Amino acid sequence: MKSKLILLITLFLGVNLFAKERLPEVINDYQPAIFPIISMDGTELYFDRKWHPENTGGIYDDDDIWVAKKLDSIEWSKPSRVPGPINSPESNILLYLFPDGNKALVCGKYGNTASSADSLTFEISRRFDTGWTKPMPMQIKNFYNKSKNYSATISADSRVLILSLEREDSFGGLDLYISFWNDSTKIYTEPKNLGPILNTNGTELAAYLALDNRTLYFASSGHNSKGKLDLFLSRREDDSWLKWSKPIPLDSGINSQWDESSISLNIWADTAYFTSGDTISDRTGIYRVPLPKDYQPLPFLIVQGTIFSTSGSRKIRIEQPVVFKIDNFDTDEVFYDTVYNGKFRFAVPYNTQYNFFVFAKGHEDFSFTATSRKDDDVRVINYDINLVPKQTNQQQFASVSSDENKTKEAKRQTQKLLGKVFFETNIDTLDPSAIQTISMLKPKLKEFKFKSILIVGHTDEVGTEEYNLSLSKRRATNTAKWISRLWKIPQHKIKTIGKGKSEPISSEHSQNRRAEIYLITNE
Repeated sequence: MKSKLILLITLFLGVNLFAKERLPEVINDYQPAIFPIISMDGTELYFDRKWHPENTGGIYDDDDIWVAKKLDSIEWSKPSRVPGPINSPESNILLYLFPDGNKALVCGKYGNTASSADSLTFEISRRFDTGWTKPMPMQIKNFYNKSKNYSATISADSRVLILSLEREDSFGGLDLYISFWNDSTKIYTEPKNLGPILNTNGTELAAYLALDNRTLYFASSGHNSKGKLDLFLSRREDDSWLKWSKPIPLDSGINSQWDESSISLNIWADTAYFTSGDTISDRTGIYRVPLPKDYQPLPFLIVQGTIFSTSGSRKIRIEQPVVFKIDNFDTDEVFYDTVYNGKFRFAVPYNTQYNFFVFAKGHEDFSFTATSRKDDDVRVINYDINLVPKQTNQQQFASVSSDENKTKEAKRQTQKLLGKVFFETNIDTLDPSAIQTISMLKPKLKEFKFKSILIVGHTDEVGTEEYNLSLSKRRATNTAKWISRLWKIPQHKIKTIGKGKSEPISSEHSQNRRAEIYLITNE
């Protein structure tokens, strides 16, 4: 009854539950401040301060990248200019922060090439313990921009760039263009205009691609905007990336008679940060607003965790470079990323399955699968990875071989983890996703000389020891049957064992309900 009364009072008073909130003066005391980019964990807010006395080039420096730290639910630290080569005496803007918070798309004058010494280029910077590195330029075929203004966003897998440029085929001023990573040439394709559905004879800029890889936010002075610039939303309708829905304005508590631009979202995609103004302060600044459900992206999945080096009971966070090879099961596209501090965070887009293969020098390979389903909300899975040093994951067998001189040599047999399939609760049969995973792993067999295959079944921690041991054995047996059928491997070359709930790898039950596929190889 109390909640109903509160709701009635709220409706009576006409309170807008999605009203924008101006960030504290510690953030907004200096203007102009533009391009707010919130980190996925919400602890850092990056933005651009123009002509600030503390910019690298002082008051004549058009743009520098600044950052503020979240102190609690309300308070922020005093912003500081990001030190190091990510800022130069010329213009520098951070346009996109990747999910792990340690890689950024920036734009500026960095002089990394002879042709870019006096021109703006889109570049990538990485963060290590020592700070942000000098950005490295992105190669884009036939890149040019007739305007002095610019912006861009990028997909979390780095395969798609959406740029705001003025070119020969622009409809007005700045238009939205798209460019794709080309695996053969190792550069991005020539920017292609996204057409009259998104672009107008006005200006389109400050695009932000959500982690669902479907929802695009951008600012426009066209599309019947309330102010000079308003924020709009459009959703991708096919896999060509060229067909988009008609843009809808973000009117509920966001767009106003002021200019709205430069939006970014938190990890749950239910809160937006953007630039705007209001009649109370009569000033522009950086704002925050809860996003109505209709304005939120489609469901996606965040997979994050820590990578450990595990030897017996000893478990330490790994500090060497760890390479992730990530396969998009639906498109067969592959991308690579390297983690340097033992922490990772990746986004799995809407209705997509990613297969993750993990490589670290001196350790056994590791793999796991993550799927974002249509009927999910945005989910975050904490998944720690335990990498086993090679010398502790080797089973040695002495085998006798004779030649003309009757000599003996010892051959070492090694278990090499090829992949995993996952199961629903209390189920021992493979679903279509698991069967597809087995099919996808078949081409990798060509990379190894193996004698046999070992399937190890596992369960989550729910249930008795006896029940889980039986369930894990059935999972291993059914996985072996599919491998024999799909890979044309004789059954006698596939060994199965069940380990019940004795070897969990994650606090997430769904990751423990698995069967691991090992190749028995000779070294």
